[in-house]
Amino acid sequence: MGNTFYINRSAGDIICSLPAIKARSGGGVIINGLDPILHASLKPLIDCQPGFTLEHESDYGFPPGTINLEGFRHLRTVTNEHLCESFARVLGVEVDISKPWLKVPGDSYFPISVAVINITQRYRDKLFNWEREIAWLKAKYHNVSFLGL
Repeated sequence: MGNTFYINRSAGDIICSLPAIKARSGGGVIINGLDPILHASLKPLIDCQPGFTLEHESDYGFPPGTINLEGFRHLRTVTNEHLCESFARVLGVEVDISKPWLKVPGDSYFPISVAVINITQRYRDKLFNWEREIAWLKAKYHNVSFLGL
């Protein structure tokens, strides 16, 4: 785990960066500007991902020797790709977001197939075809739930 990655402020961005970081062999994740309570709540989730650690928070911006993930912000203005794919483009890797890529800490277990959609205020896309997406998810998963509405 020699790589260290840097990202700024957003829990959703941090979580969506994980598939690309994993494709780049994992490593530590340094976060800048994240609320300390949110940082503490994310740590168990990030730390239980194989090959990841949540490093200390940086108050000084982009630390030397880290891989900066902030370039995805520029890609999002010109494409309509999934956020995970934007991070992959920044790192020059490919990700398959159709497969599970996030593990939950502890003995969490869903007895049925579940899809969870998180919509945040920052990434509401009025042009996104939610009817098509929900139909696809309902055909694949037993239960579809929304968070962050």
